[in-house]
Parts: sequence; structure tokens; C-alpha cells
Amino acid sequence: MLSDYDKGLVNDELADRVLSACHKLKLPVFVKPKTSRLYAYRGARAIVCNAKEASFFVTRALGDDKSFEEAGRALLAHFGCSAVVITRGEKGLSVFEEASPKHLTIPATSFEVTYARVGQVGIERGATGRQVFDVRARVTQC
Repeated sequence: MLSDYDKGLVNDELADRVLSACHKLKLPVFVKPKTSRLYAYRGARAIVCNAKEASFFVTRALGDDKSFEEAGRALLAHFGCSAVVITRGEKGLSVFEEASPKHLTIPATSFEVTYARVGQVGIERGATGRQVFDVRARVTQC
């Protein structure tokens, strides 16, 4: 798992070394890129980005399912990876695979899994948006 928060540790050279070593060992690499390292992660097994990042990567707004489909396919080709996951907030996430002509959309749900529920049938309660806070951002502002 290689996650880049644009803090300066993950540069192109480090990303290349990690990807090369993992390819030699036949280990999949899953990447959560930030915008400044766009080209460093080509060849990863899967790329995960949110809708805003995907929009930035493909240089156009994403609003409807067709625009997400086009963006997912473009990102697959760009990164040369097996899968692209675009998280879509309250709309869930979309998974695009190189080997599949259709993408998979997984809706968001308010269902929370606890260890007591593992192995039991899930209960669909429908998705609702929640306001969330990035505690890291608040800590760095202090």
C-alpha cells in the first residue's frame, strides 16, 4: 500500500523503487495518489482516488455516471493498472477493471459492521450523508 499525502517523502524515485521491488516479488501495489505524483504510480495494481482527484486527473468535471465511466476508463489507461476505484461520497464508489467492460458501482450505506455482526446477514438502511471532519487538518492549524 503506497499512500501519498504530498508531504515530500514519496517522490518519483521512491515510488519507482517501491513499484519495481514489488513487481520483482510479484506483490500487488495499491496506491492512493495525490496530484503532484500523478505519473509516478504507473504500473500499480490498483489506484484509489476520490471524485475531486479523478476530476483533476482527467481535467474535466465529473457529474453523471457517464462522466465517471469515461474518467475511470481514462485513468485505467493512464496508470496502466488493473483497477481504478473512484470514491463518490454519499453515492458510494465505482470500480473499473481493465479486464471488465462494465464497471461496478457499490452504493454507500449507513450500515456499520461490528465484530458481533461478522458472518450475519447485513441490514440495508439506505445511505445518508454525514458531515465529517479531517482531524489532521485541525491539528496542523493549531
